[in-house]
Amino acid sequence: MRYKEFQLIKEGYKEVTVKFNTASSDESEVKKYIMAYKDLVNRNQVQGDERNIDWWGKQGWKEFKKFVDAMSTRKSKSQKKKNRDVGKSITLEETDKWLIVVPLDKDASCFYGRGSSWCTASKSDNYFNQYFLDDEVTLIYFILKDNANKWAIAVGEDDGTLEGDAPAEYYDINDNDGTEEEFIEQTGLDPQVYINMVNEDNGYKDSSAWAAIENHRDDNRSKIDDLERMIEDVVRTGKQDRETETLLIKFGKPRHIYKYMNNIMPDDKDGSILKQSVKLDQDMQTLVAGTSLMGQYLPSVSNLTTKTMMSLINQETDYIKYFKSSKVPFEVEKAAIDIDDDVFKHMPNPSEQAAAYTLKHNPVAIHEPYFWQQGNTTNEHLKIATQAAYTSMLGGHNGSTLASWIDDISYKYNNRDLVSKFSSWLLWVAKTYKDDFEGARAVQDYLYRWNKNHPLLKTIYSQFPQIKPQPENNNDVRAI
Repeated sequence: MRYKEFQLIKEGYKEVTVKFNTASSDESEVKKYIMAYKDLVNRNQVQGDERNIDWWGKQGWKEFKKFVDAMSTRKSKSQKKKNRDVGKSITLEETDKWLIVVPLDKDASCFYGRGSSWCTASKSDNYFNQYFLDDEVTLIYFILKDNANKWAIAVGEDDGTLEGDAPAEYYDINDNDGTEEEFIEQTGLDPQVYINMVNEDNGYKDSSAWAAIENHRDDNRSKIDDLERMIEDVVRTGKQDRETETLLIKFGKPRHIYKYMNNIMPDDKDGSILKQSVKLDQDMQTLVAGTSLMGQYLPSVSNLTTKTMMSLINQETDYIKYFKSSKVPFEVEKAAIDIDDDVFKHMPNPSEQAAAYTLKHNPVAIHEPYFWQQGNTTNEHLKIATQAAYTSMLGGHNGSTLASWIDDISYKYNNRDLVSKFSSWLLWVAKTYKDDFEGARAVQDYLYRWNKNHPLLKTIYSQFPQIKPQPENNNDVRAI
């Protein structure tokens, strides 16, 4: 950093500190929050305007304090790698062979359920809260230490909470339904021992974890109440709020996510969401991408990460159409093409690298409008790939004759006014197919039927003197 820039930033902190001291009346508190904010900046946990202390001076002390509180609970990427968030849980038993725990929040469920196919262990949604809070189902995870094999038992009340009024349901690591007998056979454990530990009927026993589980349910429900109040504040202000997003990630249900996202991207008069650009951190992107309305929100997110993009195209390649506001790296485009070589038509703003790579793997994509738009490329790889695709398509692979294929292309894209790229391509066809001047004759035939006075005809006649104008009675054969 240059000295002058450093001095400007230093002066900015001084001015904002004075302003915040006036608003807070507690200078030690302001100093603590300023230091915490600097740490967030140094750890790259804030982006855009949020990195600018002068910008926060305009937002005010209350907003600044709320932001620092919210972001301080989030971990940086390096922190997450070094120390994964294990969340809150109760250990029912641990032996040399088994670890048996009850997850009390989504973080613990994801941590102890990692490697399984359980929906409650997914970071992209909040199925855990649906089980734990809404349905009052207690999950017990059985983790075999030697090979990380897992079982889960879902314990509910005898009130229809679980399917068939069963007091417990059994799931293997692949989320396949199991039976009590299969569980006993594969684990050698008596499930009833652990079911009794979390059952209300045994709450008086010293071995019971029921009271602790219920207390945590109450705490989490209280946080959901806080979340709902905070979302109402967002409805009133229409402003993105980091503290609200922190609670959304941990406790948000689909209705909470929809309401929050709808109000940071205001509705237009006709009720549709305005496509104004928003920025979401990685955790929020993962959350939104897991909802059924991701196609409504993701096109407006301008900072989608490679991690988010790769995750989505591995689910469904045409999800790439949702990346309209973000710059898509070629590695993402390439991965999508490798999975499905017909995905190019879904790319909102494909790179020339992606265009060349597509044609190499799928020459038929030459029919896509991208290759007939205004302008010529300077990318040599794309030029070579484009010409190879033309040659392949005209080599009898699809049974087209040279003239009819030219006609089909123009008809398909309604090129009444032939754009410069198309005209350049026609000239390339004329020069490339030299046997008996086949290319030049095909171009003349097409242009003559479309526009007898097209200036490209003069170029054809000057470069290929063997080609003569056709008789005047040659009528158009297709209305384009």
